[in-house]
Amino acid sequence: FSSTTTSSAIILENMAQTSSNDLFIDYFDPRFPKWISILLLVFGLFGNTLCLIVFAQKNMRKNSTFIYLAFLSIVDLMVLSLGLGDIILISYFKFVLRNQSIYLCRFISFLIYAFTHLSSFILASVSIDRAIATNFINFSKNYCKPNMAYKILLLNILIACVLNFHSLIFLGHETNSEN
Repeated sequence: FSSTTTSSAIILENMAQTSSNDLFIDYFDPRFPKWISILLLVFGLFGNTLCLIVFAQKNMRKNSTFIYLAFLSIVDLMVLSLGLGDIILISYFKFVLRNQSIYLCRFISFLIYAFTHLSSFILASVSIDRAIATNFINFSKNYCKPNMAYKILLLNILIACVLNFHSLIFLGHETNSEN
């Protein structure tokens, strides 16, 4: 019992000696300038909001490419808000949202990874859409339609959710071993 008490005292003493930046080293490198995350967030929010306004206009939604790009803007807004928002909360307010509960940690991690994957899937889908539209003109008449774009976006969402669903169940799960 005495060795456990001594070990606990040493751990507490070491925790008191560490700087506040060391407590967040798992989330980001504290040497990274804090102002860069704010700058990236502002530029990203501005650029993606502008793209969303342009691509979401009614005359633009007649083309499948612009549907993909409008949805990509929404997804990128979510990636910026969740990813950089988390870093800003930690670096400026010393608040780790993921430490509030295991369920919140799982959900935020799921959203960040799912939206990041979804962004890549949408970029691939718009590239395929454009390749078909320019190289396979007969096939593009049936494939490169707004309705097909919505179906493919739904499929992309489902795939991103399924690929990252494990983080909702297993993230933070610890197994006890006797070794």
